[in-house]
Amino acid sequence: MKHLMRYEGFSIQERLDEILDKIKDKGIDSISKDERDFLDAYAKGNKEVEEIHKKLNYLENDITFEYDGPYPFKFILRDVEHYGDETYINGTITVPDIILDHIEIEGEIDGRIVYFNTGAAVPDFSKEHDGISYDIFEFCEGLEYELDSFLDYIVSEVEKMDF
Repeated sequence: MKHLMRYEGFSIQERLDEILDKIKDKGIDSISKDERDFLDAYAKGNKEVEEIHKKLNYLENDITFEYDGPYPFKFILRDVEHYGDETYINGTITVPDIILDHIEIEGEIDGRIVYFNTGAAVPDFSKEHDGISYDIFEFCEGLEYELDSFLDYIVSEVEKMDF
């Protein structure tokens, strides 16, 4: 299992272009606080722009996880929330697509991993299609062990991060 990373030479100009494209495509509300800080620092010509760029690179490089086995598991971390004995690791997981009645349902599912202080991790991912909700286990039938190992890996890596 591995982190997917941006290429090493991702420049400040490329960052600027990416953020401006995101605003153009999805609106100003689609950018994060750090991306806003980057734009502000860039506009003012602050040297702080380099620090923010490095911070964004760190966050982006450390939030995408991929299973390096024969199955297409990938997880993009959105954020982490702590509620007493539970931690919610929110994001989008990519698992194998499923085919039901000759209709393919894409295995990209938003949701969360619920991690309990007892060490248990439970996936809470489901996708609705034509009024029917499908949970992650329907997408991963026969791959439960691999999915569980991947989720444990994500939890262990997120625990190392400063969230």
